[in-house]
Amino acid sequence: MALSKRKGNNYTSIPVRCLSCNRRSSIITILLPDIWMSEYLFSYGILQRKEVQMKLYGRILEGSVDILKGYTTTTIRILDEAFLSRGEQKQQQTAMKSDSQTDSIKGTVFEITVDELLLSDSYEPENYKRINVVLESGRESWIYLAM
Repeated sequence: MALSKRKGNNYTSIPVRCLSCNRRSSIITILLPDIWMSEYLFSYGILQRKEVQMKLYGRILEGSVDILKGYTTTTIRILDEAFLSRGEQKQQQTAMKSDSQTDSIKGTVFEITVDELLLSDSYEPENYKRINVVLESGRESWIYLAM
């Protein structure tokens, strides 16, 4: 069974075989709830750390190196006490849109579940927002940046 996303909808395609001749006769496509689908999350900071992954998701994530073009990082001061109470530093890197396509951020893209994406939302500082971007690999991914 292969899962795919098309225009914001999630589908799975299932081949069907003819019972009398045992040949593939057609493919059925079924709309699935988002909860069964995976999402991509690009991390250029804290979420790359294995100890954070274990604490947040209960597992070590598998990822691959990718690049976000047209962005750069800058250091900001975090004021969110809930975030700081987890032992995180007051100074954190955040992505920032750049005027130059030659600027880029190297990071790791992880495949996670929708539930894990929601856990990530709750982990990030309150002034961080999740946005959708296209990475150098062509993969659509979520990233977090300060607003």
